[in-house]
Amino acid sequence: MLGIFTAGRAGEFAADDPTLVTLLGREPQELTTAPSSPALPESTHQVSAG
Repeated sequence: MLGIFTAGRAGEFAADDPTLVTLLGREPQELTTAPSSPALPESTHQVSAG
């Protein structure tokens, strides 16, 4: 696991593989620019206090 951490810190995973573009059908987005997930809807279940 330490090797994966070290490789990540060294930027080993920074390059985009062309296969990913093909699979997604678009350029990948940075996590900081990706849209956030929509808020979950309010629950319709009522909890009784008794």
